[in-house]
Amino acid sequence: MITDTSLGGPIKGFPETQAGLVSGLRSADREERTTAFTAFCAGYWKPIYSYVRLAWAKGNEEAKDLTQAFLLWLLEGEALDRFESERGSFRRYLKVLLRSFVGHQAAALGRLKRGGGTLTLSLDAEALRIDEFLSESRISDPEAAFERAWRVELVDQAIDRVKSRYVEHGQASAFGVFEDYALATAAEKPTYEQLAERYGWSVDAVRKGLSQVRQDIRREIQVELVKLTGSDREAQDEWNALFGA
Repeated sequence: MITDTSLGGPIKGFPETQAGLVSGLRSADREERTTAFTAFCAGYWKPIYSYVRLAWAKGNEEAKDLTQAFLLWLLEGEALDRFESERGSFRRYLKVLLRSFVGHQAAALGRLKRGGGTLTLSLDAEALRIDEFLSESRISDPEAAFERAWRVELVDQAIDRVKSRYVEHGQASAFGVFEDYALATAAEKPTYEQLAERYGWSVDAVRKGLSQVRQDIRREIQVELVKLTGSDREAQDEWNALFGA
């Protein structure tokens, strides 16, 4: 989880994308819809699981079942087709659906246990991590838990993707500098001078390197926000909610 609050900052427009997540979820093409839904699950199942745990006071196993049942309900139903961006953000709409899902629990769980659908998520290890996250953060409001889990997942996945690219292009040490500095606890955070000595860089190179990695992560988050929201306006609103205007 990133702790460096300087990750945010001014942006100069969001990148254009050919097809956003929302349009993919509504696609008549089964393959495109499935691909979009896989991406949707990757970004949202942790927030959904967190919400279920707190809103309905469910244990780990039941919360996992309900999370999977809710996602299956979305995949096989028409609720996502009714989303209208003019009436609010996709994430807000998703929470409305999640709150109303309590009335469909019995039917949805029965469908899941009968083997309905093909949705299969590996939740065990991640669910335990979420339990620790909820315990440590002492969040009691399911809305707050959903929002925090969503933001953490958004940033963490962006960091992982950028790290993979740096490693792939032989720049692992450049990302290592960022990890050692930005992802360290306050008590363990090294100075620029210490990093320069550790990596054999100049202090100026450390400063520029950190700035570049932050910029790449910001851009990765911007790309993902456009995919998740489907519009520049909503993506900008989400960015402002994450890092301020």
